[in-house]
Amino acid sequence: MAVDRLNIVAHDRFEEIIKEANRSDSPIRLQAVILTSEDLGKKTQTVVSLPTLANKLGLQPEQPTALTQVVVSSEASAFQTPEEQKVAQIAYEVIRTLENKPNKLPSVSFLNTPEIQAELVNRVASKYRPQQLEIEVQIFYKQGADHLEYQPDFVAEVKDTIYMLEPKARGEMESPEVLAKKEAAIQWCGHASEHALTYSGKPWKYVLIPHDEIAENVTLAGLASRFG
Repeated sequence: MAVDRLNIVAHDRFEEIIKEANRSDSPIRLQAVILTSEDLGKKTQTVVSLPTLANKLGLQPEQPTALTQVVVSSEASAFQTPEEQKVAQIAYEVIRTLENKPNKLPSVSFLNTPEIQAELVNRVASKYRPQQLEIEVQIFYKQGADHLEYQPDFVAEVKDTIYMLEPKARGEMESPEVLAKKEAAIQWCGHASEHALTYSGKPWKYVLIPHDEIAENVTLAGLASRFG
């Protein structure tokens, strides 16, 4: 056995360790290292080379410092989007929790069993939180001779549709400005839905909602069916 360096911070058998280290044939042969104030002032850098799997998953060292340098892998990413990578990271964390449960996961091959896969899917789903929908909607509507920009109040994504929502006071529902915005928004949603078809995306739907129809017991789908 070869020991490059042994740091002893505190030990109840300190004297015995020092005695052992002083032996000429000891694997922990004592070597005196004298540190000067200049040595103590030097900054050290920690270089971390992660395993291939950790690199592919985009994992980072558990306790990095400002002086930690991670060796970047030259391999291409296995994921199309950051969201796919995030799901894979969560799945990896969940699988690691089964490492010390041989009764449930005797070997890696058991990851292919329907029971284990169902458990993994449920646990990953419970931990995964998709990013908030970030969409820049730029719509222009005509008012007289001017073309003005219109930003809808809300955009909400559900399982099969993306809704553009505009609550308005009931007395303003038929005003020329509100109707002009509605017409422009419906046209925008039509173009967006056509584009979404090219990549199996979700259709867009504009919903102009009277403010007094919004209540806790009213669903978004119900409002959309009535006012969309």
